[in-house]
Amino acid sequence: LHLEVYPKRSDEYHPIKSIFQTISLVDDLVVSLSGKSLSCVVECDAMQLPVENTLTKTYRLFCQISGVTAGVRVKLTKRIPSGAGLGGGSSDAATFLLILNKMFDYPLKWSQLEQIANLVGSDVLFFLLGSAAIVTGRGDVVKPIEPRKDFCIVVVYPDVHCSTVESYGLVDEYLALGETVNGPTLQELEKMYYEPISEWRFLNTFTNPVATKFPVIFDVMKSLENLGADYVQMSGSGSTVFGVFTSQDDVKKAENIINGQGFKYAIV
Repeated sequence: LHLEVYPKRSDEYHPIKSIFQTISLVDDLVVSLSGKSLSCVVECDAMQLPVENTLTKTYRLFCQISGVTAGVRVKLTKRIPSGAGLGGGSSDAATFLLILNKMFDYPLKWSQLEQIANLVGSDVLFFLLGSAAIVTGRGDVVKPIEPRKDFCIVVVYPDVHCSTVESYGLVDEYLALGETVNGPTLQELEKMYYEPISEWRFLNTFTNPVATKFPVIFDVMKSLENLGADYVQMSGSGSTVFGVFTSQDDVKKAENIINGQGFKYAIV
């Protein structure tokens, strides 16, 4: 919902200040024993995954810390677009970690699961901890908050793929030009979340540099505003755009029009 990105630290990570919320758009993971020790085979019909991916990395770290050697096979059905700024890979990794711990009779303590999550990726810990949170550091400092459930979100994927690396490169160029990030304080951020959505002053540092390169993102944002969304923003590093609606009638109207435009979308 909000994402401020700051210049790189000495460890090459960008500090962030953000508010995350999960939505009801999910991938499916089916995990079974493979009979081959220290092996994690991932099958995904929707896309060609690299040999080393968030799931294989999660498995390798889980085995290193737990001592488990049994091999597994993972059937992954994607519904969350890849490279869309929606945290699909991170949520898959977090869920897989919980599945592994359950399959092998809970060999790891919660603190060890958190350790693995932070090693796998910056956003993975959030998906272990809750459905809404204030997130800082490099994504590894997560403060769960009570989630709101009084609105719908229309999520639109403009079919533009901008990798996280490319998006951060665009932000680095943007910040190098002297652009400043002046968002709400942490206290204001949490307070604002519970205010009327039409009064939200959230922002996303990625939006201007990424949407300048891919103007269709601005087009979709403007379309959602015109359709009655109370708040519109790009998600994460892009290119997914979302509109927050409090009126069911506006949601139905928006769905009809976006469907006619041919974009991939979801009502969540």
